[in-house]
Amino acid sequence: MTKTIVPININEHQNTKIIQSETVNDIAEQHVCALLVHEFASVSSEMPIVFLKNSESGEFQSVALLGLSTDENLFIHNNKWLASYTPANIRRAPFSLAKTSEQEVMICIDESSRKVSNEEGEALFNGQQETEFFTNVKTFLTELAERETVTHAFIKFIESKGLIQSRTLNIDISGEKKALSGIYTVDKQRLDALSDEDYLDLRKRGLLDPIYHHLVSLNQVSRLLQMKAQAIVA
Repeated sequence: MTKTIVPININEHQNTKIIQSETVNDIAEQHVCALLVHEFASVSSEMPIVFLKNSESGEFQSVALLGLSTDENLFIHNNKWLASYTPANIRRAPFSLAKTSEQEVMICIDESSRKVSNEEGEALFNGQQETEFFTNVKTFLTELAERETVTHAFIKFIESKGLIQSRTLNIDISGEKKALSGIYTVDKQRLDALSDEDYLDLRKRGLLDPIYHHLVSLNQVSRLLQMKAQAIVA
């Protein structure tokens, strides 16, 4: 689905409402989801956590794997989210933040989202005033942006220690062998080979927990394989 993301304007969105029950339809074909480092513990028991590299900027991003193929989300069935935890970047939809300068940001909305309506749902404005619902959305987005900054710093730091490696996952889907490439993970051998000083530095910074949650989460690839096999049978 092509997104139509525009800045929220009281004149243009006076009657805009958000259908909160429409939670996952927009991501039915989304096989990865951007993930905050604060979420690694909650996600690690359900989804694999990996890193993707932006081909243009060269920067890494932490994501949860939702599927094993492009345009596939194995955590959605009959328009229902199957996992017990929903990542913040799914919960924030259809809203997002866009930088207008180093100091200023604007709140945007994806007008193509199924959650956006003029007929039903939570209103953004009541007359010339924003509603409590919209105020809470703005607070949530601000907190999300702050945590994204922390996540970026976490990734940059472990990258500076040489801990991020390219990895190919060889999987077998009902007898069909496939290689998942283009993903990155923390290199456990390099982690174990760190000097005492560097290892202690990671611990003092509180980075060991998310690193180990990431490594443990890779076991969830087998869960995705089971879900994929069940989807094929169904």
